[in-house]
Amino acid sequence: MAEKKVRSWARLFSIIAAGLLAISLISFATSMDAIEDILDPAQLNKGVVDEGDSLDLKLQSGRTYTLLRIVNEIGDEALDDDVIITDSKGNKMVVQAPTWMHPPRTGENGAIVYDTIGTYTTENTENFTFENLNSTSKLYIVDDHEGDLAATREPTLLVASFACCFGVLLLPIAGIIHLLTPKQKDGVLTNRGIVMPTDTIPTTDELFLISQGKMMPEDAKGIKPVKEVP
Repeated sequence: MAEKKVRSWARLFSIIAAGLLAISLISFATSMDAIEDILDPAQLNKGVVDEGDSLDLKLQSGRTYTLLRIVNEIGDEALDDDVIITDSKGNKMVVQAPTWMHPPRTGENGAIVYDTIGTYTTENTENFTFENLNSTSKLYIVDDHEGDLAATREPTLLVASFACCFGVLLLPIAGIIHLLTPKQKDGVLTNRGIVMPTDTIPTTDELFLISQGKMMPEDAKGIKPVKEVP
């Protein structure tokens, strides 16, 4: 009976995990519009520098700012050598090349595509000047930290994240419980779900105690079967 109870827990954890993962997928699917709005540089940005213009911004220390431009389609690369960043003392800052963590972004239901041209991580909180030397394309400056905060304010994203985390956590627990559960001993399954040993024949009194739950089937001494002599 203990084995049956353990297996029931494993089955229950598996069902709950599958349900949580299903909820996570549904929540992510229904929150795609919210995710696109959060990632859209036109809606969530620190500042936009017009063509051939400059802009002064106060940046926070320890944050990473992503620089983007509009391109015709995904796969096109925007120019990355026409941006100059200087600090309050006039020192020119180094713009880092984008990595796989900075993929293209879209806006207006995919009608607009933004390409990442570089990133800049600040060491001190101070004013910086962004110069956009490009005469045909605007420069969008996005604070990635603000995007993360905006994501935490979306209920559907929170539900999807928590459901995914707990679902992924419960699946291995259910598997471990299932693997650690001892295999069923050899015996005969009665109509009450009691596994009776096959190497002995319980007495009537022992059968009564077993049915009442006062004796374990394996503790029955009973009568050893005797082979008949032909």
